[in-house]
Amino acid sequence: MDFDGISYGKGACWLKQVMHLFGRDLFEKALASYFKEFAFTNCDLNDFSRHFSQVAKDLNKDRDFSSWAETWLKTAGLNLIWHDIEEENGKIKKFTV
Repeated sequence: MDFDGISYGKGACWLKQVMHLFGRDLFEKALASYFKEFAFTNCDLNDFSRHFSQVAKDLNKDRDFSSWAETWLKTAGLNLIWHDIEEENGKIKKFTV
């Protein structure tokens, strides 16, 4: 597998999202667990995701990191966002993103 600027950029964004969404504590514990198991050995993304999922579960922040990695890291193209606005009498009644 070849790596390029997009691969590294998406990976860095993913790590930033993990820390932001689930907190520094989960992030640091998962990395410590991951590096302890795989010091000086080979591993893959599933191994990495497993450590984050396990620490999240231990901290009662149940989250499946492997499915997030599949949809976010391994999917080509741009993310899509859309909105829906409902108005009533010229005022926004509901705004959905």
